[in-house]
Amino acid sequence: MPRRSVRLALTALAAVTVAHVAAAAPPEAPCDPTEVEQPERTDAVALRVGGFLPQAPSLGTGGAGLDVELAVSRRFGDLLELEAAVGLVSYQSGQMRSTFPDSFDAAGDVVYRRATVHQDLLLVPLTVTARLPLADGPLVPYLLGGVGLDLARLDRIDSAGTRYRITNQVVGTLAGLGASYQLKERLYLTAEARMAWARMRIFDQSIGLDALRLSAGVGWRF
Repeated sequence: MPRRSVRLALTALAAVTVAHVAAAAPPEAPCDPTEVEQPERTDAVALRVGGFLPQAPSLGTGGAGLDVELAVSRRFGDLLELEAAVGLVSYQSGQMRSTFPDSFDAAGDVVYRRATVHQDLLLVPLTVTARLPLADGPLVPYLLGGVGLDLARLDRIDSAGTRYRITNQVVGTLAGLGASYQLKERLYLTAEARMAWARMRIFDQSIGLDALRLSAGVGWRF
């Protein structure tokens, strides 16, 4: 058989084989864009608003202040989320009996007097918090704990209108629990209850700034 005829026969056989294999293969399903795996969103920003409820006698009892906080966070797998936040707390106590710096003695020590005062407290809390999720899903409860630096300003005003202002930087700790609920792919709601502990120096005295902080807010994952 001539060489050209052999080449033509082999080409025809290959074409028939390819056509048979293509006909036997199942057709490819069209790609569904909804089934494409979305990248996990690990970063978030949240705004929380709530109440500041003092738990220390030195701040008075029965009152509540305003607590606003802006936070950014990053999630590390399913077991840990770290958050850095800056806040603003404004609290005004009712009238109470307390010591009031009055004068200095010959040795330079502060002389206090008992007086009826009310207090204005302004805090700028800078906190770093760790969260430990307790479940997986749209609703995620979690435990939290952290440390913070509070930029504090405390005004004590006596019944005569005399004002004494103390400013200080206070290191504290916090612990509590919270939950987040995923509304959409990026949007979520959050609520927290935290107990914060800190003490502030006033000359040779130390007063507590302990408070229960309750908040709720909205967040955005990116």
